[in-house]
Amino acid sequence: MKKKLFLFSVLVLSVFTITAQEKETEKGFAEKDIYISGTLNYRNFSESNTSSESTVLSVSPSLGYFVSEHIALELGLTVGTNENFGNFGNSETSTFGIEIGGKYFFTPNNRFSFTAGANIFYRRTSNESSGVEQPSINSYGFEIAPGLNYFISKKFALTTSIGMLSYTNSKSEQDGANAFNTFDINLDFSNINLGVLYKF
Repeated sequence: MKKKLFLFSVLVLSVFTITAQEKETEKGFAEKDIYISGTLNYRNFSESNTSSESTVLSVSPSLGYFVSEHIALELGLTVGTNENFGNFGNSETSTFGIEIGGKYFFTPNNRFSFTAGANIFYRRTSNESSGVEQPSINSYGFEIAPGLNYFISKKFALTTSIGMLSYTNSKSEQDGANAFNTFDINLDFSNINLGVLYKF
């Protein structure tokens, strides 16, 4: 969390040091602009006392199109794996998802802009434990997240989302399984996602 907070602080400080340059018209968005963006998350941690190790990897690319001066529609994918190795057996979880949503840019013509994004999603999670395939889990719901967008050049920008409000309905494919509903509000610095954007 401290590392994410430090990176966020550096980004904000950089923004305020270049406020005099924000009106450069070559940096920013306009109606009908197209962009691609994505985030890459990788975590590896282990416990020496239990000889256990876990590796998490996820990639989330998306395609955006400005339908108006401030609003862009987005289509995105999520692909991820979670591998666990330990004394009590090994397990591997794979996730594939698709999402459709939009993002509002408060100052799209400037190098820096606050954003507000929302999407609906579907995800399918498969799990294999000690070589035995478990029933998959299907989830759908919506997510709302504030964020920032900062152009470091004419074509490339750094993006981030800070916190999230979400609702998820999940149900296993196992016969007779019940559905679970989860409503989550997380608006602090423990949930920060950093990414990169390229404008065509």
